[in-house]
Amino acid sequence: MNWLSKLKTYIFDLDGTLVDSEEAHLSSWLEALSKFSPIKTSELQRYFGLDTKYIAAKFIKDEEKIKQCVELKERLFDKLWKEKSCINRCVRELLSYLKENEFNIAVASSNPVNRIEEILNFFEIRDFFDVIAGREHAGKGKPHPDILLYILKRLETNASVAVYVGDSPFDVLTAKNAGVHSILLKYQHRLEVAEVGVVPDLIVNSLCELLSLIKQAYL
Repeated sequence: MNWLSKLKTYIFDLDGTLVDSEEAHLSSWLEALSKFSPIKTSELQRYFGLDTKYIAAKFIKDEEKIKQCVELKERLFDKLWKEKSCINRCVRELLSYLKENEFNIAVASSNPVNRIEEILNFFEIRDFFDVIAGREHAGKGKPHPDILLYILKRLETNASVAVYVGDSPFDVLTAKNAGVHSILLKYQHRLEVAEVGVVPDLIVNSLCELLSLIKQAYL
């Protein structure tokens, strides 16, 4: 893992990576989709990590109904996330270490920017980030690389020294499409990377493990 010691930029997914919002997303998706299509919980969770519209399109074929479902899901999630979300272990320690050692730090999420800001402020980690990119900056959503390319441009950094950390194989695919390194945080219920046809540069079980590996890389 010599490439770890050459990195200058860490880009993080939000949901499932920095913040455990699984319950809030699941509850809001199940209620929204129930209005349009029968759905199994296990099938839905496999697609977490994709852009919201893409997830809806996995279960609904009519464009107008997809739009209605997405709008309903978003309203429901906004009501639920504060109650049903928590910050993941070692997030503050990891971000503090990266900040202290002068890495670029960014967030790339399918959420709208105002929600990302609200979530980061709620968990008191907003000040760690140099760039926040959301749905408005994505052009096409994940797994298209637009959102990561936007961040690289803003930071004036090269893809070869950047990494995207996410909890879904779709995050790995997004990283690959942007030419950046990828770190997969293992999460149950997600599609396996083999099913998406991608291989992450590194797989970790927690951000605590990632922090330990980063520190080792600079010994």
